[in-house]
Amino acid sequence: SFLRAVRSTGVHSRFDCYVFEKACAWLSGLEGRKEIRYLSCNFSRLTLSQEAFAEYVRETADRYRLPHQVLAVEVTEEAAPSQETMIRNLRQLHRDGFPVFLDDFGAGDTSPADLRELPIDVVKIDKGLLDGAGAPRGWTRFRSVVRLAEGREILVLCEGIENEKQAACACLAGCSLAQGYYYSRPVSAAKFRWLLPDADDAGTEQRKERA
Repeated sequence: SFLRAVRSTGVHSRFDCYVFEKACAWLSGLEGRKEIRYLSCNFSRLTLSQEAFAEYVRETADRYRLPHQVLAVEVTEEAAPSQETMIRNLRQLHRDGFPVFLDDFGAGDTSPADLRELPIDVVKIDKGLLDGAGAPRGWTRFRSVVRLAEGREILVLCEGIENEKQAACACLAGCSLAQGYYYSRPVSAAKFRWLLPDADDAGTEQRKERA
């Protein structure tokens, strides 16, 4: 896949920063962006382990005049080359107001230690845990992961919800947030604009006329 190619060629950090820059540029010009709670950008632990990472994120957000609390730094599941530097960067970003998400919890190199050591605001539960929650043992494991996060006052986001049954399962387990094809499939930036209220009445009238 494309992401495997990024990993195998060793351009994680360049790719991560390119995507973050594009995301900030897009959000800064988006009408109705006040309706967005989080814009989450994935960063590999290799990128997070770079010495100047926290400063880079802060300076980029400020250059585009974006509120820090909207830009979520999402930690991916592979191992970190320097756990100490990564933790220091994430704690600094958290102090600066950036939310921190933990991606694919329950898969890869994620572990309960991440919840203790990292300033996590939102845990995203790996889709594999949801897929197995239909069986008694799978449900126990799924609910245990949610409780583990709840015990540390961390919001839980359930990924990969594809139908009403899975949505009910996530709600019953206590997940605070949800995403998946059941709610919306991926859309282009142009189409996403139509899902948000316009910034003013004139924009609303334009949207009605185009519709």
